[in-house]
Amino acid sequence: MRKISSYFILLLLSISSVLVSCNNEPKKEVLDGPAEGVLAKDVYSSLLTKYKTIHEFSMGHAVIENSKGKMGLIDNKGNIVIDCIYERVWDFVDSYGLCYVRLNDAWGLYNSDYKMITKCLYDAFSIPHDGVITLSMNSHSIYGALDISDGSVVIPFEYSHLGSYSEGLFFAEKKINGKDRYGYIDRNNTTIIPFIYTDASDFSEGLAAVEKEGKTVNSLFGTARLTVCGFINKKGETVIPFKFQGQLGGTEFHEGLCAIGISKRDNLFGQTEKNTFINTRGEVVISGIFDDAEDFENGVALVKKSGKYGYINHDGEIIIPCVYDDRGYENDKICLKKGDEEFFFTFQGDLIKE
Repeated sequence: MRKISSYFILLLLSISSVLVSCNNEPKKEVLDGPAEGVLAKDVYSSLLTKYKTIHEFSMGHAVIENSKGKMGLIDNKGNIVIDCIYERVWDFVDSYGLCYVRLNDAWGLYNSDYKMITKCLYDAFSIPHDGVITLSMNSHSIYGALDISDGSVVIPFEYSHLGSYSEGLFFAEKKINGKDRYGYIDRNNTTIIPFIYTDASDFSEGLAAVEKEGKTVNSLFGTARLTVCGFINKKGETVIPFKFQGQLGGTEFHEGLCAIGISKRDNLFGQTEKNTFINTRGEVVISGIFDDAEDFENGVALVKKSGKYGYINHDGEIIIPCVYDDRGYENDKICLKKGDEEFFFTFQGDLIKE
């Protein structure tokens, strides 16, 4: 039901570091003197005699790498603030000021005071929410959650799946009478919504998508049960009826709308699934003509049709036609790609001319 990346993000897929190697001429901005995120020339030269690579500065820190491929962290004065002993270091990449480090293929966390708040024990983690981070252990077989202020356990590692802490609740998965079932727990590990669903998602804008078993259908291998999706509130009450079929991924409301996939046939094979948008009353407001769709942000949503990307607005109008090969990532504008060429647009769909 979910897009895995929505829950456990291996940041290696989305974060790239610009390297400054001792074999290349250092960037001018690094040599311009002692300022925020900039080293003095003599400090920089001294560091290059000890370390193979100095990554680009970000937020007053830079990752360093020695000749053995081990990584650490320096501040903007050149001081070693995290020892150069890790296989990977992601320096303070989120708004919570966490530094992620990997040792022996397991992840740990430092805070902004360079204090290690948890040892390298975890194989995946979520983006923190409200001071809590969800992690997995033992090859993703058990999940729990920690308080990022001190690394203390908030949710014990006893669930086979656990969502992010969202709007005061986690979705969680465990065995009930031998079957995998989802429900919702609070920060005290108290069950708030019973474990009765076959799948679940994070709460957003007061609603969460959940799945349960639907009708039985025939297949080449016999009979099987389809699942149907509906939406509940934080009391566990059904707000949008269980009427949507298909593997529904990333099913969350943003800006009052939710993109869901709807299967067009009631069988297990040959289903054609199109994405449509519903409002918080479950009404279809943008018809399902897209092969894929992402959440609304800044009044627009990325959509995919016939293998090409474009954008729509809240009225379902295609403001940028689906003729682009890929999307880029910019905070203040839209970026789309054709081959190696990038095109930039306003959130109203107007081309930005360079």
